[in-house]
Amino acid sequence: MKETLVLNCAGCANVGQLANLLALELVREGFGSPLCLCGVGAHRRGFIKAAKEKDTILIDGCSIGCGKAIFEHAEVPLKKYLCLTDLGIKKNLTGDLGPEDLENARRALRGLFAGEEPTALKGAPPSTCCG
Repeated sequence: MKETLVLNCAGCANVGQLANLLALELVREGFGSPLCLCGVGAHRRGFIKAAKEKDTILIDGCSIGCGKAIFEHAEVPLKKYLCLTDLGIKKNLTGDLGPEDLENARRALRGLFAGEEPTALKGAPPSTCCG
């Protein structure tokens, strides 16, 4: 079995921080090893080589898709991908997340491992809670 690498957006918005939290959880739970998305974006050979050769999970916070664009620019194939705003999580700069946002994101990640489409949760109601 190929080693899985976990890369994520760590933007300043709530969804970027949630992407970072989810990636850390995956690593701590043994689903993969971390790889720095900035290293891929900086076109560091070792980072690109690892991302191309190994299975990857990329978690973007929002539909701007900085992580996805980094992969495209570095010609790294997108393997397992999750965009958190596609799940109905509203992006904001206050850091607010609803109590269901984290669980919806975790459920979508589990779907990636089960071969389900993560956008199956797209219709999930957005949070109005100030977490």
